Amino acid sequence: NAYLEYERPRKGRWAYKIEAESFSGGLAGNDEIGYSLYLEPTYFVNDAFNVYVGLYGSRTPDWLVWQRDNLIGSFDGREANFDAGFNWTLSSRQELRMKLQAIGLDARIRQGYRVSADGSASATDEPVEDFSVRTFGFQLRYRYELAPLSYLYIVYGRGGYHEDDAVESSGRLLRDSFSLRDDEQLLIKMSYRFES
Repeated sequence: NAYLEYERPRKGRWAYKIEAESFSGGLAGNDEIGYSLYLEPTYFVNDAFNVYVGLYGSRTPDWLVWQRDNLIGSFDGREANFDAGFNWTLSSRQELRMKLQAIGLDARIRQGYRVSADGSASATDEPVEDFSVRTFGFQLRYRYELAPLSYLYIVYGRGGYHEDDAVESSGRLLRDSFSLRDDEQLLIKMSYRFES
């Protein structure tokens, strides 16, 4: 395995974060090499307002996923993620934050295996299905400081999850995840610290 992480603090208007990984594993051992890459630039409009975007992609060529009993599947898994958000300090007592994440994952079956009590795996012809997953999450949060350690929060959130036996490219799944709307809520919360 190899892992690289590079983070550059703010210089001028930009800050960067980069992560890269190469790995092996699964039943293929070192014969199949997977990888992942994450890039997150942050742009500072000013000291009080910044915007970031994160892009992640990975491939796990021998991803072992439990199915049932002692049946596991070896999948060729691909994942694409998109993160975005902003942080805005409106005043010394107010802030507004937004976070968004979308994920598309597809897994194509390579082989099913039965695992014996001693941990050895034997290939099987039992059916194991391909699968895909899409998720989406969005949150907008406003915080107002009423008094020291006392806050009013107003939060809007929306999200969704979808799993399917049909597989498409992880990029297509990522794009389609933005249409998910399984849950939507508006939350108002106040925390107040009383002096003793």
